[in-house]
Amino acid sequence: MPSSEATIKYPRDLYLDEYDMTYTSAKAYQAQLVKILKEIFGNDMVKSEWDSVTYDGHTTNHKLVYAPRVDVAVGPFNSYADLDIGNDQTAIMKNHLLVKRLQERTGNAVIWNDCARCFLAIEIVFSGTAKHISGDFLNATATGAIGFIVAHRKISDKVKRTLNYFHRLEEFERLHDKGLRNLMVFRDDEFLEFLWELKNPDKVPKLKLKTNYRILFKDGFWPKIFSIYTHTMRHKPEFNQDEITRLAVYDFDVAEVVEEHDVVLMTTRHTQPSSAFVFEVITSSGDHVRIMDIIDIAVRAKYRDKGIGTQMLKIFENIARDNGCQYVCVAICPIWKPNPRPTCLKMTSSRSPKKRLYYLHTRGT
Repeated sequence: MPSSEATIKYPRDLYLDEYDMTYTSAKAYQAQLVKILKEIFGNDMVKSEWDSVTYDGHTTNHKLVYAPRVDVAVGPFNSYADLDIGNDQTAIMKNHLLVKRLQERTGNAVIWNDCARCFLAIEIVFSGTAKHISGDFLNATATGAIGFIVAHRKISDKVKRTLNYFHRLEEFERLHDKGLRNLMVFRDDEFLEFLWELKNPDKVPKLKLKTNYRILFKDGFWPKIFSIYTHTMRHKPEFNQDEITRLAVYDFDVAEVVEEHDVVLMTTRHTQPSSAFVFEVITSSGDHVRIMDIIDIAVRAKYRDKGIGTQMLKIFENIARDNGCQYVCVAICPIWKPNPRPTCLKMTSSRSPKKRLYYLHTRGT
């Protein structure tokens, strides 16, 4: 297995060099977070322990209206007077790079709270019962156009269970189905890395990917051409044991999955969504390796045996080559053949009258 150059540094390494990771309390983390956010948005736009009632005289005082103190708030800010006349000061931030990065991270459009008091409402959760955490959820999602829960690694499981509880309430129609959709949940170290990437967009690894790829096939007497548009989403797995287990099937001894890029060839008249993962991994021997794992190549039944699937496979191969992947893997679908035992051979394919199977291979290097 080839190793990459020793000079490779991933965002995780870089943000650890810049930020103080020795914090032991929510207050210490909050102070560092405020400093970082001021570097991104400016001093006047970032407020610690933000009291929305003190900010907005339109609501008089705390004797009449409860208003939470948000751990960290980022402007622009809305008074209730602004909201009364439909003047949303936060709307200008819909095109901010942070919103784009969140969309890339989740693969979905960011849901916007149109009645927000501020652009970002961030609640820091280092301790507390599930009841207290539920209150943090409500404060963040109701106050911010985008709400954030930033949970310490030791309490992240409890936060996830609380979020699942709210999703279940949505399923049973006890909550509005978009009530918490503007809420983002991060682990404390993940959020620092996310902000580091926001400050340093030129240092964030990206896949080289065309907007669309053209496919030529023969249908009847005349050749036809269609385009497949692409979508990519990048994220660092929070818990990567599933990925490690998956790559172990391919005989990779992976110690850590650093990053994962999801590449999708979108639906067309001729094809269904086809996808692959590009993994940045560190092996047990300390080597940095990039691997493409092709999950599915889906051609609609009517258009099979016209060479479309082969060309889609070549598209993935070209993406892998353009992005320095040392290995390209294709797995048998377990629905077709349970518990496949892959071998490390050159990439080939096997056909049967009913279906086409792509066998797992490690591309020769």
